[in-house]
Amino acid sequence: MMKKKLGIFGDTTEDYSLIQNLLSLIKNKKLDYTNTFRELMSKSTKKQEYFKAKDFVNWHMAWKERLKKNNKSLESSLKIMEENNPFVRPRNHKVEEALEAISIDGDIEPVKKLLKIVSKPYLKQDGIDSYTTNPPTNDSKYQTFCGT
Repeated sequence: MMKKKLGIFGDTTEDYSLIQNLLSLIKNKKLDYTNTFRELMSKSTKKQEYFKAKDFVNWHMAWKERLKKNNKSLESSLKIMEENNPFVRPRNHKVEEALEAISIDGDIEPVKKLLKIVSKPYLKQDGIDSYTTNPPTNDSKYQTFCGT
């Protein structure tokens, strides 16, 4: 699955470390997992400040070199990445926001909008920016609970 998320075909000896290094960067820099993979597909990762860091620049160069070993076109890599990296996912704070709107205010529209957006996660949709970000940070620790 990770190779598909990175547009990698076949096997090389460096694949495991390339994947592990990216996962470490995501963890250490506290990057958004979903958005990081979507950003890798953009023509310029320079938009994001964290992509300018030397460790990421080095990883990015190694990844681009690995893509050259695919023996397939860059378009083939991007296509498999598009099929395996969603634009949105049901983020807890958006789910809670929608549930609160219906349970407290009786407003079903946020639930309908959330379901419409997350039902097509691989489609670039208008008006999804607030569904692609983490909740605003504050001093309290955010915690969710499983309802089962």
